Amino acid sequence: MLIKLFRRVRREERGITLPELLIAMSILSIVMVIFGSVLASVQGAVVRQDSLSRTLDNTRLALQQLDHEMRSGNVLYDPALENAAVGVAGRVASCTGCLPGYTLRVYTQTNRGGTCYSLLINADGLGDNWTSWEATFGFPNDVIRSAEAGPGVDLSLFWNSFYTKDNGAPLVIRAATFSPDLGSWKGQASAARLQQFIANSCTGASGKLVIFTDPSFSGDCTELPSQIRCYRDAVDMGFRNDVLTSVINTSAFGGQFFAASNWGGSDLIVGAHSSLANLSSFSFNDIMSSAKGTIGAPCF
Repeated sequence: MLIKLFRRVRREERGITLPELLIAMSILSIVMVIFGSVLASVQGAVVRQDSLSRTLDNTRLALQQLDHEMRSGNVLYDPALENAAVGVAGRVASCTGCLPGYTLRVYTQTNRGGTCYSLLINADGLGDNWTSWEATFGFPNDVIRSAEAGPGVDLSLFWNSFYTKDNGAPLVIRAATFSPDLGSWKGQASAARLQQFIANSCTGASGKLVIFTDPSFSGDCTELPSQIRCYRDAVDMGFRNDVLTSVINTSAFGGQFFAASNWGGSDLIVGAHSSLANLSSFSFNDIMSSAKGTIGAPCF
């Protein structure tokens, strides 16, 4: 009985005929062509969007650089152009020390040798008592080997770009000091901040947001005037990215810090006449990238 049933089942088994196979292959080919066309179209759109995004990013970077140079006055003056003849491109008039006591010169060789650059303290009228320089904005990267500060300014040199998270101590050149040889820092600095207050010892005069790299108001620091302007990124603040750990607000207005550049991401508000000795307590340690001198101030 079982043998007969098995034979009957085998007789009823059928394969696929050639016409059926051809029809199935035709349908599959049509589906694959449609799928391939859609995939190619999507891929092309992604490539075009990526190209547009890159173009916009490059344009934004160029505009930020132009904005930074125009608003911050962070211009490197070649001493060869100081007191050059009228009409010479790049001429800087009466720059024997430029602003008396508020100029610093850096050199590409030890003992004032090589090419010399004059770094000028804030001349933009925006109220900052410091000026920052950065390799991506024209600072002579990894070539400085000696420096000389005027009697009214300190210089802080940074191993890496302001955009790099780096908690290492900067090299400080004190006011009225000539450093003929930067030692282990020779040819290493990628950023600089020229400042009228004492490096690593910010006092926080009235109307300032004083920011520090270390807890309890210590380490590298700078002062952001309240109610003056907004600071879009690390270079604009003259303060390394993602290293803020403590802050003092000596102004009558609340300050505002942001985790991302251009006033984006999460924020931290520091009330008027207040201080925060360790931002770890507020989950905001080492993440600050931009700031506003006054809460809610419009920034451009």
